[in-house]
Amino acid sequence: VQKFYDENRESFRRNENEARVYHINLSTKQAADSLFRILRNVQDFSKVAQALAAQSADANSWDLTLSASEVPEAMHSVFKLRAGTVSTPIELDDGYHIFQVVEAFSSGTLRDLSTVRSEISNRLQTSNRDERYRNLLAELRSAAKVETKLEKLESMPMDSLFARAARKARKD
Repeated sequence: VQKFYDENRESFRRNENEARVYHINLSTKQAADSLFRILRNVQDFSKVAQALAAQSADANSWDLTLSASEVPEAMHSVFKLRAGTVSTPIELDDGYHIFQVVEAFSSGTLRDLSTVRSEISNRLQTSNRDERYRNLLAELRSAAKVETKLEKLESMPMDSLFARAARKARKD
């Protein structure tokens, strides 16, 4: 993984601004506003976010990395916040969202190995599997004996559709 990362560093440059955030999703504006007032003064936003996410259907939704092009326009204000800052509640289709920026990354910066480790691992596994597949096909092709005897086609019965097309071709 380290070797692949070192040899392909440029492919891990960010093409746009990104932010690692802790995230809380609430269904009502009243709940979001109330929690926002509390969270501005809480030291550990991540514990609150993780606890609330554990109660929801998506327990992994509290620690996210967002790209500017992947989020709705309403969330673009998150990319302007400094690390440690808590956003005011943002209304989206599925409720009200509060974010705390953990880290902000500018376009053109290099992603750390720890950030892309699983991506590299997946690439390497896919490449390894594809290589084994190509080797197996090559081995099977080299072991297979294929003969072509076109003259045998003349004596084979034709199905009605093919026979009709052949008769038409002879008439033309």
